Amino acid sequence: MIEPVTKERWERAQIAEAQYHTEQTEDHLRSTRTIFAYLGMDVNQKGKSIAEVGCGPYPSVLYCSYSLAVLYEPLGYDALRVAAVDKEGVVWFQQAFEDVIRPPHVDELWLFNCLQHVRDPEKVVEKAKETSRVIRFFEPIDFGTSEPHPHTFSIDDFTRWFGQANRYKGGTAEGFHTADCAYGSWYGK
Repeated sequence: MIEPVTKERWERAQIAEAQYHTEQTEDHLRSTRTIFAYLGMDVNQKGKSIAEVGCGPYPSVLYCSYSLAVLYEPLGYDALRVAAVDKEGVVWFQQAFEDVIRPPHVDELWLFNCLQHVRDPEKVVEKAKETSRVIRFFEPIDFGTSEPHPHTFSIDDFTRWFGQANRYKGGTAEGFHTADCAYGSWYGK
């Protein structure tokens, strides 16, 4: 079981993480395409409703076709505000996913490089399973903690949460994660 961090520790992590996202680059689109390739996904999401937790300033879902994009991002990134506010079919909760009282049910929920940044990963996964029957994840593992990353995970954590997980070997894909990652899809009932 992964222990939650205090609100104060989480707030420090959010401030530190925000410093990594100052401008959009081709890296964001390339990362989305790489994640999709590993997960066997297509950018044409055929009118699905998709939630993305901890999406940062450049959500992967906004590179796709969708009927509804639900974004959970507590930081008020200007780039996200421009991309999401007043855009048809986009709902942005500017708060931590754990704090949303009744998240809307969606066809899929994505956890892409966000769990190491949340207050309570166990609660996020539990709430994700209540929100969607399909969860797609791509998350760093065996990566030490730091100011922006208050949690670390092993592949066993993802196997416990989702029944199975694949391992991406860090540095395998050019210009992508240097950390090892757990990835996969969970299909609920």
